[in-house]
Amino acid sequence: MALSVVVFDVGETLVAEATTYERWEADGVTPPPAFEESDLHPDALPCLAALRDRGLRLGAAGNMRAVHEEFLRRHVDFVGSSERWGVEKPAAGFFERVDRDRPCGRLDFGVRAAADADRAEPSRERRDDVVVHPVPDVEDVPRGSAGLLDHALEES
Repeated sequence: MALSVVVFDVGETLVAEATTYERWEADGVTPPPAFEESDLHPDALPCLAALRDRGLRLGAAGNMRAVHEEFLRRHVDFVGSSERWGVEKPAAGFFERVDRDRPCGRLDFGVRAAADADRAEPSRERRDDVVVHPVPDVEDVPRGSAGLLDHALEES
């Protein structure tokens, strides 16, 4: 089954979270507002567009407040927040919610992410549409969103 759904972590993957929170703190913004376009990493939208051009469905999920979901929905097919789901990474329940809320298609979990979550696999249930595979060392992946995208699609 070919790769059809890609789910991104939000903080420091799509959104420059550390920089954004530092700016909000320096500006005295309380409570912090929702993320906006200027909070995205410069290559985030081009990467999402390239994935869409290849026919992939996109998701974003992370340990974040629910207020950030609406902004992200403009750019992906589904969004999940730890606040709305009531569970944070690295808990298994977080990844189970990603699996449950995603559009149809194969879901790949990287073994490194599962190991970081102190679990051998993200789900005990094995299905044809959920694939667990090793994630290459960072040194083996081409730099930039285009290189990473090509590498991921070659592996699928």
